[in-house]
Amino acid sequence: MLKNCEEWKAKDGKPLCRLDDVYTFCSPRVGNEAFTEILNSVFKSKNIAFWRVVNGYDIVPMIPL
Repeated sequence: MLKNCEEWKAKDGKPLCRLDDVYTFCSPRVGNEAFTEILNSVFKSKNIAFWRVVNGYDIVPMIPL
């Protein structure tokens, strides 16, 4: 989880993981509006881009509407 990334540090104090960008492919939508607002604010504060790739004719990425 992004939240826990800062908790796991190497001996030199640097985080052991780094999240640069997020790409999702053909997955259903998750969360509600509050979840979306929190996720967007965290990503924006850490300068992380979010990319959602879908096939325009696939119904699964449109669920829930």
